[in-house]
Amino acid sequence: MYNAMLNTKEVQIDGISFFISPFPVFTAARITAQLSKVLSPVLGGVIALLGTDDGTAGEEKDLSEDVVAAIPAFSAAMQGLSPVEFEKLARELLVNSRNIAFRNPDYPNGEILTEDAVNAIFAGNTQNMYILAFHVIKENYGGFF
Repeated sequence: MYNAMLNTKEVQIDGISFFISPFPVFTAARITAQLSKVLSPVLGGVIALLGTDDGTAGEEKDLSEDVVAAIPAFSAAMQGLSPVEFEKLARELLVNSRNIAFRNPDYPNGEILTEDAVNAIFAGNTQNMYILAFHVIKENYGGFF
């Protein structure tokens, strides 16, 4: 039997490799409801960036610039969000399902992303946490949205 959860996507953020595995199906369903409640004002703009055509037909597009361009719109839309709901969603996306591993010089063999690791890695660089969350959403819900 094929297990889609064994497929990981590697993402590099600020010199750290993150390995994102798909959510378990029921977790994905629960998070879908949270996403629509918490991020619906933002998702349209972010997903629209994924679909932009920059004239590089046939070439794989680097999304780093799109992600960076999405951060200001994302931050502006977050002003009307419930901080408690957003924090809960961030934990769901990044640590609760234990579906993200990371590798850096301190952990050359890799380590599961935990709340303590998130605090250590993204302290002073919260925008990079948002970029990782964006990639998690893209990997788990790209076809849906």
